[in-house]
Amino acid sequence: MMQSMDKQWYSLILPAVEALGLRLWGLKMSVQHEQTSLQIYIDSPDARGVNVDQCSEASRQIQALLMVERPEAKVLLEVSSPGLNRHFFFCEQYQDYLGQIVDVRSKEMIAGQGHFRGTLLKVTEQSIYLQMEDQADPIVIEFENIKKAKLIAEIVWNKK
Repeated sequence: MMQSMDKQWYSLILPAVEALGLRLWGLKMSVQHEQTSLQIYIDSPDARGVNVDQCSEASRQIQALLMVERPEAKVLLEVSSPGLNRHFFFCEQYQDYLGQIVDVRSKEMIAGQGHFRGTLLKVTEQSIYLQMEDQADPIVIEFENIKKAKLIAEIVWNKK
């Protein structure tokens, strides 16, 4: 899930996003050639998405905050919606997606595998349960063993 450096940036940015009436879904940070890239994912409180104007306003507010709080940081900022195939950053985020398909990469192998795609059956304080198509019993993956996880959106087209 989120690393300690990312959590520090998250804590810094959270109040600015919430002041706009939005939800900070998560962030990804990378550093290359002394340039820090910060991808910030925002959503509406009801998880129905955000528009370009909301992303733009959040970007302006966060940029102003960073100029005051971290003037020495050279940050390339990108603010967007988490999208349909949203990545999960926190344990609590999984609960709203029970019954949906999730793609998970584990840090350590589980039953000889490190990549899982299945239906999210259950979420506990320590782990998630995925039902794989080709297995009778669900796979249990502890949160501390999750390297990366995202929702796999299923789009149903209505034919007339």
